Amino acid sequence: MIEHVAGLDWSTGKIGMIGMSHYCWSQWNAARPQPAQLTCLGAYDGATDMYRNWMYQGGIPIQGFLNSWLFGSVLLQHMAKGLPMT
Repeated sequence: MIEHVAGLDWSTGKIGMIGMSHYCWSQWNAARPQPAQLTCLGAYDGATDMYRNWMYQGGIPIQGFLNSWLFGSVLLQHMAKGLPMT
């Protein structure tokens, strides 16, 4: 996506990203391959290490995340669109 947007006629070729929480993690993942067009990140309010700081604190899986994600993201979107759950 970064390369695509950088190559559009209206683009200067320099891409920046901003966001918090999930968008923060997405930015870090987008920056891993170090695309030349990605010149700025405004990544804030995201865990620095999802394994140690959030998902598996002390090696114990955090069950609340999966339940809230499944209900909040998956089930509600399917219900809103009238899609079957299987």
